[in-house]
Amino acid sequence: MFNIIVLKMYKTLLSSLILLFAFTCTSSSIDLDNVVTDSVLVSAKRIPEIYSQTSRIVSIITKDEFANAPVHTVQGLLEHTASVDVRQRGSDGSQAEISLRGGSFEQTLILLNGVPINDPQTGHHNMNLPIDIEAIDRIEILEGPGSRVFGANAFAGAVNIITGERKKSSVRVSGSAAQDNAYKMSISANGKLDNWNNFLSLSKIGTDGYYKNTDLQSLNFFYQTSLLTEIGNFDAQAGHTDKSFGANSFYTPAYPEQFEQTKTTFASMKYAGGETIRYSALLFWRKHDDRFELFRTNPAAWYSGHNYHETQVYGGQINFSYESFLGTTSVGGEWKVDQINSNKLGILTGDTVKVPGEPDGYFTKYDLTKNRSIFFEHDWKSDRLAISAGAFFNWNSKYDWNVYPGIDMSYKLNDKFKLIASVNKSVRMPSYTDLYYVGPTNSGNINLIPEESLTYEIGAKYLSKGIDARLSVFRREGTNIIDWVKDSVHFKWESQNLTAVNALGISAGIKINPKQLLGIDVFTDFFKINFTWLDMDKSSEYTLSKYSMDNLKHNLSISAQHSIWEELGVNWSVIVHDRMGTFPAYENYIAVKDVDGNQVFKEFVPYALINLSLYYKWSSFRIYADVNNLTDQDYFDISNVVLPGRKFRIGFSAELE
Repeated sequence: MFNIIVLKMYKTLLSSLILLFAFTCTSSSIDLDNVVTDSVLVSAKRIPEIYSQTSRIVSIITKDEFANAPVHTVQGLLEHTASVDVRQRGSDGSQAEISLRGGSFEQTLILLNGVPINDPQTGHHNMNLPIDIEAIDRIEILEGPGSRVFGANAFAGAVNIITGERKKSSVRVSGSAAQDNAYKMSISANGKLDNWNNFLSLSKIGTDGYYKNTDLQSLNFFYQTSLLTEIGNFDAQAGHTDKSFGANSFYTPAYPEQFEQTKTTFASMKYAGGETIRYSALLFWRKHDDRFELFRTNPAAWYSGHNYHETQVYGGQINFSYESFLGTTSVGGEWKVDQINSNKLGILTGDTVKVPGEPDGYFTKYDLTKNRSIFFEHDWKSDRLAISAGAFFNWNSKYDWNVYPGIDMSYKLNDKFKLIASVNKSVRMPSYTDLYYVGPTNSGNINLIPEESLTYEIGAKYLSKGIDARLSVFRREGTNIIDWVKDSVHFKWESQNLTAVNALGISAGIKINPKQLLGIDVFTDFFKINFTWLDMDKSSEYTLSKYSMDNLKHNLSISAQHSIWEELGVNWSVIVHDRMGTFPAYENYIAVKDVDGNQVFKEFVPYALINLSLYYKWSSFRIYADVNNLTDQDYFDISNVVLPGRKFRIGFSAELE
């Protein structure tokens, strides 16, 4: 009944907004943007625009919000956003899957300073970032389809991580320690000389693990430079991360001694200039190496050896924009190549190639996919009404040409409140794992086609001094959705295109800054609530699915920061997750079966996590004591992957200008 009510409300509001947009365009002068204190540029369109002007739901996590928070990884930070589902494997950032609005982890695009870094092998590796949380200045989250803006894999949304925005030359050092011999050390430096800025970051993370075979060692290096000249702006970045971790039950609970090492190297260069016609050009490259061991020790007699994968992604973008009395017109293009060398994924080459740095590793398979894209977008604004429409034309060497259009609209009711609506089509290409992986319990499918969706959204945004609030209702209609499925517990999981997977959802959030709102110094720095409700339905001949239906039906996060006495303060958060779906039951790494010998499945159990940080700041020096999972909850994000209980951490940070 509730679903029917929400759907009727959604259709009624959409009809009303369309009529409003069509008949109430007015020339009344209302300046919403002048009352906004945060006028940061965000990437909700091909050409970045001021946050207050966006017609989409874009969440921003700023340094002020998370500098004192009880989080120590990018994954932990993202858990505090309404529509983000962070499914962690292990602790301290060993591996995590990021999804938005009920989409799968393959359907979210991850960007670093606007450059896409998704891995074509599998979305499991998308968060292998060459940076530590200490290097991050803010995070932008585009909720909902983003193919028209970012390309093929921004199916359900995009996460853009921003670094290097320090205004002055400085050096920042931080360190922390926790139980299980866990530690984290980082140092970063920013050097500014006139119009030339350089940023460098180094970090090291390690732990013996909270449970057997959950240890981690990670090393990150990142460099970023920007130069402002009379002929344009030049930006470049490069980074490397090397991560080794025990992967207890990560991909199947039947083999708890899994182990993995990943290495990622990344670089990009960008130039932007022009006045009457603005233009930019970008080149990017990413290389990822993955060694997966099903048996870390004592392999079974039938085990033929480790999995070795090497992916490379390289390409370029070019964009032009022109402003006239008709609005702003933007056109652009992208070319991108996804390549894999592997002994498990791809097409047999008939040859063997030595895996660099691996004495026993050889590549025997290979594949390469080419993409060519054209983007077109036009923006038009009056005093109240704003419309942005465009299309993404994509050619893929496996799937030929396709087009994905969309339109975003907003209407200002007054200087603080505006209505928004959008309709956008999105696409996601199959990963190499979807296409080729064959294992003891899984089988890929080379006949997969891209998954597509059409998303309708309506909502409202309220933005004033001290309050940032938004509410939206969306409907995503997905076709040919890729999932790992089976029609009987006696057969392997197979990757297939499902007939349809639809999502109906509500996303809401509010952030209050009492000091700005009241104009006086009060003890609360900020208070933030985010909530998402989702209802998913599937149309398929298969009875069991692995990813498409285990979404968060209810996702609630509450966080706040308070002063206690002078420079002593507390930052706390509460996260409540209610996940749908089931997972195969295991006990002591052995499948639980019923009296007929069939696999038993369990439902995910809702849980609440309380995280707390007590901190003291003196000038540019900060010390803190954290506790995560205060009530010591037992919970799962991924089936049968045990996550840490109560965890204490102490640490410090210092910055010298």
